[in-house]
Amino acid sequence: MKFTMSLATAVACVTAVAAFAAPASASASDGDYAAYRTHFAKLANVQGGEAPTPSIAEMLARERTHTYGVDMSTVAQRDPRLPRAQSWRDECLKTKIEDTKVGEVKDRSHYCNHGRYFLSTLDTPDGKPGVVWFDWLVYGEGSVGGGSQRIIALHQELMNMRSDPDFPWPRHKVITASIGCDVQVPKGIDPNKACQGTWFATRTLSEWQSNPYANTKLWSDEKELADPKWEPQVGEEKVMMAAFQPKVTSIVPSLKPGPQAKVDPPPDIINTVSVNGYARFDSAKYLSTRQGAIFRGVVPHISYDPSKPRWKELAEHIRDACDKDGNKNTYPPTTQAKDIPGCDIDHLIHRVAQSKVGWPKPQPGANSRHKERYRANSNAKDRACNASTPQTSTPGAKQCDEFPFASTYEGAARSEFPTSEFAGLKGTGIGNQFSVRKINAQQNNWGGSDLSTWYSNDRILDWATGGSSSTSASGLMRDGFWVRIGSVD
Repeated sequence: MKFTMSLATAVACVTAVAAFAAPASASASDGDYAAYRTHFAKLANVQGGEAPTPSIAEMLARERTHTYGVDMSTVAQRDPRLPRAQSWRDECLKTKIEDTKVGEVKDRSHYCNHGRYFLSTLDTPDGKPGVVWFDWLVYGEGSVGGGSQRIIALHQELMNMRSDPDFPWPRHKVITASIGCDVQVPKGIDPNKACQGTWFATRTLSEWQSNPYANTKLWSDEKELADPKWEPQVGEEKVMMAAFQPKVTSIVPSLKPGPQAKVDPPPDIINTVSVNGYARFDSAKYLSTRQGAIFRGVVPHISYDPSKPRWKELAEHIRDACDKDGNKNTYPPTTQAKDIPGCDIDHLIHRVAQSKVGWPKPQPGANSRHKERYRANSNAKDRACNASTPQTSTPGAKQCDEFPFASTYEGAARSEFPTSEFAGLKGTGIGNQFSVRKINAQQNNWGGSDLSTWYSNDRILDWATGGSSSTSASGLMRDGFWVRIGSVD
């Protein structure tokens, strides 16, 4: 991913209290507030306060502009069950944050956010404003391949916390760091049951200086999602999607309007800074790791490097299939350029899990519509592979390779299925929008094995293929991905 905003500009502040005077019993003068306004005038145009939680539609729109790569040559060696907490913390601190309201998702198992912030209060002995500055680090790890837990771990550090020299923070005034959880899918469920582990830590300035760390976990129990009334939202994967919101807050007493106040402020104003992230929890039995949780907000792509002998011929085939200037000559040939999906972030492909059986009325695995879709892709590929099908010139046994993969809804048979079954996908219903080639049999087998391993490693679901919500119907909530030929950036 590319980031453009420097840490120096990733500053957030609470809505200035300059518009409010001290309580009637306080000794603060108008000059105190004038000085306060002048002192922090440089932050006047910096967005502060509590960051609104993005809707699912907003999160998904942003997601489609961010991607991360997976080097398929490392998939077989990668152990997703070992979250890199300490090394990820250090890497996160070096990461430039594009938008502090939502942070950065490195990949499905790593979330990062940081910036410089301040809180302000009027709860001081003399009624003057009090200000505390701190550098706020938030980072997290998902249980991408944990196998038995639907958990994300979140860490906060309130580093370099210091009282402003001109507007000292009162010693007794506490500061609270917390994590909130707002369930987005399924709508209507009790968030306290579907997303558990909401947590807070309250300390004084000196206590935070001595112990800046605050760690917690958010988890989701699939039992709370087992009621069929939540269909068609959760599926057999028992999906729960939630927005989480780390916050740092300080409560100030009720204020009375002063000469410069234009409106009466509400009582007990909460000076708050917050950021946001999105997590998805699932129990997909067709993954080798049966339970887990990921961060949403970035689209995965897998990279095959043609220089790697493990799947050189497979990579060259996909490269040619994705070449819009020449792919009309790929087999089966067409009279014009093919519109083959899966080659960039604007034309994603989506997994079809052949062992998915459906819920709440499961079908036998051999007869499920997911198995049928996979079989149809394989049969269409086999029909296209004949004596005229091109093959590589290297010696040895050959197998017929296809792109897009048979394990995706965009496979060779997609024109045989109604557009309503997988709405919103470009090219559905148009024949021959795929490519086949006979390649080295061992490379083809390795390619299929590595793809299956990656599906489990990154928890790629065959989910939300139906549903009544607009985001579901458009396909945006589905686990789309694309394929890149070359080394990972």
